Amino acid sequence: MVTNVAGVPNPFEQKAEKKEPNPDIKAGSNHERWSNEWQQYLRNRQASDLEPGNVQQNDAAERHVPDVELTRDSEKVRDLTLRNERRGTSDTVAAVNPRPGETMAELFKRLHPNLSDEQLAKEVQKVLKYNRDYGNDLGDGGALDPNRPVYLTSVKYLDEHGRINRIEGPTGRVTEVAYDANNAMSGYKITNPDGKVFEQAARQADGSWLASREGQTAKLASAEIDLFGNITAVDAHGNKVGHLTRGDDVVTRIIDGQLTKSTTYRNEQKGVVYEYEAVNGGYNLFARYPDDPNRRVSISMANDQEDVKRVALALGAGPHAYKQMSDQSEAEPADITGDQYVASKIVKAGYQEASERNTVGWCYSGVADALDKIGVHLHGRHAYMAKDQLLQDHRFQVVSINDLKPGDVLVHGKSANHDSGHIAIYLGNGQEASDHVQSLIKGQGYGGTTVFRYVGNA
Repeated sequence: MVTNVAGVPNPFEQKAEKKEPNPDIKAGSNHERWSNEWQQYLRNRQASDLEPGNVQQNDAAERHVPDVELTRDSEKVRDLTLRNERRGTSDTVAAVNPRPGETMAELFKRLHPNLSDEQLAKEVQKVLKYNRDYGNDLGDGGALDPNRPVYLTSVKYLDEHGRINRIEGPTGRVTEVAYDANNAMSGYKITNPDGKVFEQAARQADGSWLASREGQTAKLASAEIDLFGNITAVDAHGNKVGHLTRGDDVVTRIIDGQLTKSTTYRNEQKGVVYEYEAVNGGYNLFARYPDDPNRRVSISMANDQEDVKRVALALGAGPHAYKQMSDQSEAEPADITGDQYVASKIVKAGYQEASERNTVGWCYSGVADALDKIGVHLHGRHAYMAKDQLLQDHRFQVVSINDLKPGDVLVHGKSANHDSGHIAIYLGNGQEASDHVQSLIKGQGYGGTTVFRYVGNA
């Protein structure tokens, strides 16, 4: 049995006969006091304004390098700061040293003993790619060097309906998620590695949320979980708190509908501070890193994708928010218009995702990530589920498979040999992109094919 925290209804304790309370917030009541304390808590977390410093110009991106030698000092998970000296940026990752002779599969099974063999194999490939992306090539994951840290990713578990219900973060923090009968998130609980509940929240009967953290309880406007397991909570004033699967908490202050500042916390310690400057309907993004907070670094979509992605996911906008956070060297329209323009964006995003992943069995994830960049959000566990969602999206229309154009999305139904179906983006020249690039599949062996074309809001 999970204990409730500070009176917050516990959605993880399923009792059908017990209804969620719906407290009225009245002037002078305890609920009002808790709400005011919550707002003050958020303000205190973001109160430190820093003086402007040097603005670093955009240079060619270089691989991050650790600020510590790669030596085996402990088998405990700890954070490493990775620095890009030329860009003046840094990133923090969770890392652990393997035991002598340990393989990646053995290390991950030790850290996440509940993994099935099938999921373990996929997680190994994911973490190997994650390390390669940071310049830490671990080969095929066999017989790891105990003197070389492994950079860790989160592990997500699905329930019988294909919904993320447990996230084991790279820092050891665990997030549990509950859902209602309509598959909408009804509550979440975040527990620190020491077993202490960091935050717990539940949706009330009136649709609002009641959240508790560090002994303070407040009513929130909303809370949502995205396809990747990142949670974004919104307070009554529109400020946002993002809990990212990578282990970061990001608190964003919004004034008069404008983004002003996002402050990151990791293990409850203050990290990077992102600052926004509104321009041409979008934002320029700047960062101040904890090792030198007086230096203000201009963040570029081309060179600093991890920074941009962190902010975008924390805002609950998905990676498509990249377009609103570009600098002057790579300006993009504030609003996407024109079906040809969007089709080219879909092709570019699809090809990029597929090329970077180069995996097998993750077609839905690859296409969903690509479509996220234009503001189209798909959810569910199986590729065939995208059909009903796109049929209800007025921005798409169904076209003939004999009239394919680059940027079209093909959704193949499930069959006896393909119980998840298949989904891909047509690139042109007989090629498609999903989680890898391959020759176009036109439905052979699948349970029917539907082709969707982006036509905008017309």
